[in-house]
Amino acid sequence: MIDWTVFKIVNGAVLLYYTCASQLQEPLEVSGLKKEIVQISAGYHHSCAITVDGELYMWGKNSNGQLGLGKKAENVVPVPTKVECLSGINIKMVALASEHSIAVTDGGQALSWGGGGSGRLGHGHQSSLLGFFRSSSEYTPRHIKKLDGVKVKNIAAGLLHSACIDENGSVYIFGEKAVDKLAFGDANNTTTPSMIGKLPYSQEVACGGYHTCVITSNFLVSL
Repeated sequence: MIDWTVFKIVNGAVLLYYTCASQLQEPLEVSGLKKEIVQISAGYHHSCAITVDGELYMWGKNSNGQLGLGKKAENVVPVPTKVECLSGINIKMVALASEHSIAVTDGGQALSWGGGGSGRLGHGHQSSLLGFFRSSSEYTPRHIKKLDGVKVKNIAAGLLHSACIDENGSVYIFGEKAVDKLAFGDANNTTTPSMIGKLPYSQEVACGGYHTCVITSNFLVSL
């Protein structure tokens, strides 16, 4: 049975409508969220909510630090928990995948955390000669340094890769990718954000398990 969940924001509260293969007779309000919620996002096994004043709450599986709650946090966090290390920082948008998370602040700064395999966090995690990553996880949100000076407006997270769009409509990709489709040469992974130069002005980006779609000013492009 596929494990999946559907949330919906109603009047500033997060309601649980579906879980696994059954529909709940009555929607259940997610407890622990005392402020008005303006955005929600769901990954494979973890979820998050952003409050009206930019606070980030996360819950679910935390096997690789994807909740951003620190190295001492439990492997499973059953209730929404505030990401305290982001206090004073207004979060505008969050994208969740299987084992990693990406966020954008109201100032356009990109942050990522969780499992860093294949370079999907954009921090330059490198593989050793034996194929193991020297540092595979970030347990708290970390600024993506390669995007310094870039104001990010849209983000997406796939299974082993991530993407973002800046205020000028440029698309950046990092993580595992198909060589021909993303036109990065012969390397299997790009561990820091790399701009795709052949795309026109882009407005939105979405990442699937192993593919990426971009809405440009004139077309829908599948990478």
